[in-house]
Amino acid sequence: MLVVPVNLRSFSAEWDQKPQYRFSELRTDLRYADQQWVLGLRGPLRMLGLWAADEPTQQEYLAAPVRKGAEVVGTVQDFENPTFEQPSPDRTRDKFVFHYLAEVSHDHRKLQSLRRIAMKARAAGSRVIFYLTPVDEQTGESLLPGEFRPLVKSNVRLLERELHHGRDGPRSV
Repeated sequence: MLVVPVNLRSFSAEWDQKPQYRFSELRTDLRYADQQWVLGLRGPLRMLGLWAADEPTQQEYLAAPVRKGAEVVGTVQDFENPTFEQPSPDRTRDKFVFHYLAEVSHDHRKLQSLRRIAMKARAAGSRVIFYLTPVDEQTGESLLPGEFRPLVKSNVRLLERELHHGRDGPRSV
């Protein structure tokens, strides 16, 4: 049995797009782990910008849109900067928007990855249990009354539908 924790925050612009959270060089190293001659070229390829170059740059990340539901409410730069770290009620509200309120679509790349995990486990004869990690719903709803709970519930329902394990396994796209 495989137990997979799913954090709604991982679908946010921060966790989904941040270059440091994508581990692109490590993934590339692992992809070529059994081909030592390729790994020997990683230094020169990195200098040429060709090693793990398929990821967004820091500038592209900071320019990525931040959404509340389907509405664009700014860019990552607006939400992730030194002033954002100073505590205030408005910034706390903005953090909840940034981390939890993007509308998750059925074609989100993280959801596609979760589906692949489920299908590979099923093909190997293993059962997968996905569980959602807790969200501070009380604070979110107090900061964004009438907005937080419905958006989070909508995203949770989508994840439940897409990752539900019936006899046929997870739904495919």
